[in-house]
Amino acid sequence: MRSLPILLTLMLTLLAAPSQAAGIEEAEDQAETLILRKLAEDSAYFKYILGERDAGRTGDLDKDTFAKEVRRAEAIEPVLEYVLDTARSTPEGERIDLARVRKASSGTYPNLAVYLNLIGAVRADDFIRAQQLAEQVDLEVGFGPTQSIEGYRVALTRHFYYLNAVANYHVHEDERAVQWFGQIDKDAEVKDMRLARKKEIESLRLAYLSERPVAVAAFANLDAKDSDSDWIGLAVADGVTNDLIKHTDLKVVERTRMESVMEELSLGLMGVVDEKHAVELGNSLQAGTMIYGNYKADGEVITLTGRLVHVESGAILQSAVVKTDADHLFQGTRELTTEIMGDAGLMTAVQKMKIAGARAPSDSAVRAVAKARLAAASSPDAAKELFEEAMAADPEYANAHEALRLQFADVAAKVAVLPFRNTTARAEDAWLSDGLAELLGRDLPVLGFATVERAEMRKVLTYQLAMMGAEEAAGTELMEEGAVDLAAMGQQMSANFLVLGGFQHLDNDLKLSVRFVDVGSGEVLYTAGADGPMNKYGDVVNEVIAELADAVGRDLDADTMRELTKGKPTLEEFEKFMRSEIAKDALTADEARAEAEKDRLAQNAEEREALEKEIGERIAQASAKQRTRRMVGAGAAVAGLGAAGFGLYAGAVDRQKAGEYTALAQNAVRQADADAALAEATTFHKRANTYQAVGVGGVGLAVIGTGLMAFGGKVKPNLEGLDLGKASASLDVTPTLGGAHAKLELRF
Repeated sequence: MRSLPILLTLMLTLLAAPSQAAGIEEAEDQAETLILRKLAEDSAYFKYILGERDAGRTGDLDKDTFAKEVRRAEAIEPVLEYVLDTARSTPEGERIDLARVRKASSGTYPNLAVYLNLIGAVRADDFIRAQQLAEQVDLEVGFGPTQSIEGYRVALTRHFYYLNAVANYHVHEDERAVQWFGQIDKDAEVKDMRLARKKEIESLRLAYLSERPVAVAAFANLDAKDSDSDWIGLAVADGVTNDLIKHTDLKVVERTRMESVMEELSLGLMGVVDEKHAVELGNSLQAGTMIYGNYKADGEVITLTGRLVHVESGAILQSAVVKTDADHLFQGTRELTTEIMGDAGLMTAVQKMKIAGARAPSDSAVRAVAKARLAAASSPDAAKELFEEAMAADPEYANAHEALRLQFADVAAKVAVLPFRNTTARAEDAWLSDGLAELLGRDLPVLGFATVERAEMRKVLTYQLAMMGAEEAAGTELMEEGAVDLAAMGQQMSANFLVLGGFQHLDNDLKLSVRFVDVGSGEVLYTAGADGPMNKYGDVVNEVIAELADAVGRDLDADTMRELTKGKPTLEEFEKFMRSEIAKDALTADEARAEAEKDRLAQNAEEREALEKEIGERIAQASAKQRTRRMVGAGAAVAGLGAAGFGLYAGAVDRQKAGEYTALAQNAVRQADADAALAEATTFHKRANTYQAVGVGGVGLAVIGTGLMAFGGKVKPNLEGLDLGKASASLDVTPTLGGAHAKLELRF
């Protein structure tokens, strides 16, 4: 008999959550997520075992253990795939075929399948069946201390208690419902469980692990003979480290400390080869987790195998295999990072999206830095050259490697800061175009860049604009519109990067924006912007410098920022100085324009000469074709006339002889003489017809040849597809007996 206090207790318990329905749905979803996650992890493990078998390897296991695992994988993996696919595609009802699962395995997996059916029954409001299924769930078999982990069983068991209570409540078993609710908070066994199975992820310990540093070791080369690819192991570790530092909140062991400990343990920079060394290294670094792995370069394909090990227990928390190539190594490394850390629960979906969408460094810089690190100790000159290459290709990535940056402090990429565009177009602010560029150029060396001298930059810019026939005032607009060849300009100044920008000065406000452009690719690598009072223009420039510093991986301390501020004159002094400098630029500008005009004229002359040569060649081709046609026509006419004369004359002669024999036949006394004369007459008649046909054909050939001579020789040169460049041309071609006469006019 149901008592009123028990019923009230149950109702109050159910109503303790925001709503009963919300509580049920939350328990269903969370329990199902935990189960499917475990099944997916085990499925991935069995696939890994089968993959190792197919590759002729035994993974990290001894031969006998591996053989047992292969047999398990062959039996269980297909069933796990079936359970996962069915549960995901069919959310409600008794969806899993329990007989099929029990046939392939016993214990854990059938128990989890029953649990999934229990969840489906509750979702379908089939509480009688849910109650029956709940009685089949064996917590000791499926989630007992010897087969589970802290947190995993705790959560599943609590959700089970709740769903069991709900099912009993709906079938009017109030007392049993209250008993199941009471189990949630008083089951000491559930509260006291500890880590026992290393293959499963400790959901309640993720927060603890997140507070411990992550160490990333160089990946080991599986092909010891392939020393040319040794740089890949370091490049992969660098890629993982960079993304963890920039896009997550995890603490990451510094590269220099990692390398120092690896040297102490005699591991060098060639990577960690097994779990034992990973744990040893992780303990030395006081890390919570360690990412290590290996790679195999097979032709163009690079196979990366990464593992995340729990240092304290030695458990492999997660593993992944990614195939990539040298030109997409960083992208492949990112895929490996997000797969390992995301599946382990140490990286959020948002962080994974940030990493996937973040700018990837230059592949050449990744390769150069890794090779420089390998060569730094044994061949510093070669390492410096490689670091210079990396700095020129991608300063952000190169600067992130502090050990190289400190070792080669004199290495700097060269930057040219071009005049800024005056977006308000006020004439009185024209001096700021050069002034702000000058200030920014003076400050960039604190970020490790060498800057092109302003005089050199102005000379090249003026030269480029003069070659285009553009006015100096239009220079910044043309640069913004892409009309100026920035790559050619950068190369002339021996610059690796260009800084373009614009400013706006309204009332007392100054707004500044800049773009950092790679000369080689034309790609905008970084952007920065700032605004503030005009009389505090120095602070605006400093803010832009600080943004660029963050973008290229350089830290500017407070003392450096104060020095930058101290070094800037007052606004009045600055304007006076810049107007004086701009006036001095006039002479240099005149020289640059004169040089450009000279080169432009020489270039035009070369273009004219090339055009005239090309057109001359085409006229010669047309003349040759015309002569050939006329010679053929003349030959045909002569041959035709000869054939006509011969044929008509020979035909007439034979026709006459045929007449003579015909007369003899008519006057012959004997019949035999008449027949012989008639036969001769017939023969000459036939020959006469043949010769006359030849004559008529000759007349036709003569007519065709004459026509070809008269009309077929009019060949006009083909100028289609001729590139006139900046020139315009007119061509008047007149056929002649000897070929063709062309009158050419070119205007530049």
